Amino acid sequence: MKYFLPLFLTIGLFLFPAAVLAHTTVLVPHLNKNGQKTIKVFHFHPASGGGLMGIRLGAEDAKDLKGLESIYLIHEKEEKNLDAVAVPDFYTVHGEKRKAYTIPINKQSGFFKPGDCIIVVKRKDHWKKREDLYRRKVAKFCPNYFGVLTDWPNRVLRNMPEIIPLVQSYNVHAGSLFRAWFCSSTLPVMSEKKDKWII
Repeated sequence: MKYFLPLFLTIGLFLFPAAVLAHTTVLVPHLNKNGQKTIKVFHFHPASGGGLMGIRLGAEDAKDLKGLESIYLIHEKEEKNLDAVAVPDFYTVHGEKRKAYTIPINKQSGFFKPGDCIIVVKRKDHWKKREDLYRRKVAKFCPNYFGVLTDWPNRVLRNMPEIIPLVQSYNVHAGSLFRAWFCSSTLPVMSEKKDKWII
């Protein structure tokens, strides 16, 4: 566990670029007082640093609560469901306290093999009246163990757009450049350049 590498960049994937200005699900590495490593999952407005909203698996969207479809882990292309592992919790930002999740980083949760462990949090599809469309937001988080490279360049989402890093996401520091491909929902990675953009 001492080789746990904190992630310096959380990637939010959206069907439309305008969504970066909206609320998004955030995954943040956290170290408890007893030394337990965890991932905090919450939903807020990154541009303003506020507007915290609660999240719960299976819930329907409400004024201060957003529903999640699933939370899972990918390691060596194998998928492990984390719905039962994620601990219902609370998170506070600027005095606002809302429902959140805490994911323990331990063997029981599936975090023990060398390599990349991609945590994926999917929100339920939700209707955006102003844009007249359904939107789905997905957040990916990629901690690494023992410096072994396994999954970070791979596509992990099915039948939807995805941002694929061209650099190790856990090796992006303040002032450095993050590069990635934007892939359409129908094409595999690196198939046709006309459906991809460097961001």
